[in-house]
Order: sequence, then C-alpha cells, then structure tokens
Amino acid sequence: MNAELARFFQQQKVSPPKQALIKALALLWHDHLDAAHTLAQNIDSPDGAFLHGIMHRREPDYGNAAYWFRRVGRHAAFAELSRQAGPVFASANSTILEQEVLPRGEWDPFAFINVCERVSGRPQSDAERRLVRELQRLESLVLFDHLTDG
Repeated sequence: MNAELARFFQQQKVSPPKQALIKALALLWHDHLDAAHTLAQNIDSPDGAFLHGIMHRREPDYGNAAYWFRRVGRHAAFAELSRQAGPVFASANSTILEQEVLPRGEWDPFAFINVCERVSGRPQSDAERRLVRELQRLESLVLFDHLTDG
C-alpha cells in the first residue's frame, strides 16, 4: 500500500500534511484502526479531527468521537456530504432518518454518531443499519475528495 500511495501522492502533488491524512483514511477504510489512530492523533487540524472522530466512532467509542467532532467545527466537507447524502436517503425512503442527520439540510455529525450507536447492535440485514453503512462510506469518500482537492 505504501508504494501505491507514494505514486498517487507524487502524481496528484499531494502536500505532506495531507499525505498523512489520506494514509490514515486508507488504513481506516481497511479496518486498521490502531494504525489509523496512530497517524490521526498527531494531526492537529480540522481535517485531522474529522478523521479522528470517524475512527473513534468506528471503534466504537461514541463519546470520544463526539469530542473530536466538536474540535472539527463546521468542516468544509459537510456541505458536500449533505448534498450527496440527500439522494441516499431518498433512495432508501428514509425521511425520518434524513431529518435526524440533516436537520435544516445540513450534516449533523453528532446526530450521525447517535444514529451509528443506535444501529450498531442490529443484524447486518437491518435496512437502517445498511443505510448507515452507506452513509459512512459516503462520508469517507467525501473526506477523501476534500483532501485531494486542495
């Protein structure tokens, strides 16, 4: 993975601070939580806090995830996440969950933490849990796009 990431970083001219974030996000994507945490805890920025919050939500450590999302503030990726999440909710016909996670049409990371906690013990076949997993996937992709655009 390191060689592939190095090629990607060189081709895309990714700055060194963002390289660490992207590597941590890739590790998180592949369920290497400890390695992702080691990288994320050393990145003191809203992007680093966002990644750190996702990582703790995945552990699951929901209280710690909320702490890190408080450090994020109003992240630039939230607007794009809101825009892309709307059709996901619509295709799942999940108006109630959409109103919870997107109040006033804006992504609420704290509501999303609560939803993740609520569905965590449900079977993989549960429709709401599958929707939440899709939103988590989308969240990671939007963060990746944000990190590679700048």
